[in-house]
Amino acid sequence: DTTSVENGVMTTLASSPKGGRWPLLIDPQEQAVKWITKMEAKHGLRRIRLGDAGGMRVLEQALQNGTPVLVTDVGETIDPVLNPLLRKQYYTSGGRTLINLGGGDNGISYDPSFRIYFTTKASNPHYLPDMCLKTCIINFTVTMSGVEEQMLADVVGIEKSDLEESRQRLIESVAADKKKLKQYEDGILADLETATGNILDNDNLVESLKHAQSTAQLLSHRLKQADIQAAEITSARMAYKAVAARAAVMYCVMTDLALVDTMYQYSLDYFKKLFAQVVHAAGPTRALDDPEPEQPGPEREKAAFQAHLKALTDSLTLAVYQNVSRGLFHKDKTLFSFLITAQILRAQGQLSDPEWQFLVRSGSFTRPQDEDACPLPWLSGKCWALLCALSRMVPALKGLPEDVVRRSGVWQAWMGQTEYSNVMPLPGMAVCGDGDVPPQCSECHRLLSAWGLDLGVPPAQLTYGRIASAVWGLSRDGQFTQAAELAALAYGEEGRAWLPLEQVQRGL
Repeated sequence: DTTSVENGVMTTLASSPKGGRWPLLIDPQEQAVKWITKMEAKHGLRRIRLGDAGGMRVLEQALQNGTPVLVTDVGETIDPVLNPLLRKQYYTSGGRTLINLGGGDNGISYDPSFRIYFTTKASNPHYLPDMCLKTCIINFTVTMSGVEEQMLADVVGIEKSDLEESRQRLIESVAADKKKLKQYEDGILADLETATGNILDNDNLVESLKHAQSTAQLLSHRLKQADIQAAEITSARMAYKAVAARAAVMYCVMTDLALVDTMYQYSLDYFKKLFAQVVHAAGPTRALDDPEPEQPGPEREKAAFQAHLKALTDSLTLAVYQNVSRGLFHKDKTLFSFLITAQILRAQGQLSDPEWQFLVRSGSFTRPQDEDACPLPWLSGKCWALLCALSRMVPALKGLPEDVVRRSGVWQAWMGQTEYSNVMPLPGMAVCGDGDVPPQCSECHRLLSAWGLDLGVPPAQLTYGRIASAVWGLSRDGQFTQAAELAALAYGEEGRAWLPLEQVQRGL
């Protein structure tokens, strides 16, 4: 993802000879450690921990030989003996570049190709300003987009290994071609800059330029072909994006549990192993069990693949819940279930950010003046302020405080319930089936007749559905008062809750 690429660029620049400060990487998931280990393996990377026996000797040898060093598990401070190295206090003596470690008089030879990386597993370390001045602190904490990209690579690597291998080869070839193209372009400019006299008379220079130009054109053509191939591979990989997105959501929920109890710690490696087990257990895409298929071959295969993706997503969600729940206290299991549900709804766009923020931080959005202006004696000032804040933050609930005031008795009765259920309707929700007949069917029929509206049915067949159609017909004709009156008659006191005049006007 973009964040990882930017971190990699900053780390490379900081560890270069022209870098100002050595990099200190915040790396709780050890993403940076794996990347540096793979990148510097061919240069003889040495890995040490500060305080280990022989660590300083390894560091001194690396300084002299110019080999890279990876220092892991750094705390919030670094041993002052390394201050000359952190501040790059080199000096020249006898034609050699030296550095003193530990304040001794004997300088150690310094090779300009030497590089050192510091990493820490702490997710939120508190460094003093002095540490920020001596090192370049880079946060390698994995992001949701980074996890999603890794999970996408993993699932495609298992389900379509040839596709993922082609992608990896393409990335490497594109990087190599771009590097060669840059070298040829720089070489052309260097030849032109150092040429003397009339360059057209220099046959060697002309031939060199022609060769460089033809090679550069060939590389440019290969890069264009690679772009086309990359687009095709990306399109095929995106079919698994829903599975990768669910995996990223589940991992972020797992890491958030550390805020509930510091004992709940889960590594990215653990999650990736669990994810791989789920994908392997799911197996390849199976054909739909339909002895007489109505869909043609391609559509049937697409339906089977979509069913396979849904099974993968559901299996991953269940596996993560079961495995994590085994290590949770009983009191935290319900919270874990809620976090999973909420984050899935947020990822799907069914739960907006304002709604989520109000749920977790509702008290910070209230205003003192609203608490003092509560117009209802049965409602506390704090609840009234929360109602006002909710109507401001959530567009779908705009006007809720005014509705509570207008129908104070209905809302007071609703709040007086001793038991609540997720199916208990809020005031204002229609609870009558369209096929049911209201007790006031005769009065509604008489009212419609007085307005010159004949629905063609006797009062006994005047259902809620027909009344609703009549209400909307009246509102479309601009007869808002009649529409609200008919709704109030059909639905009793809740009629204006079901279809208040203001709602009709807003809807139209």
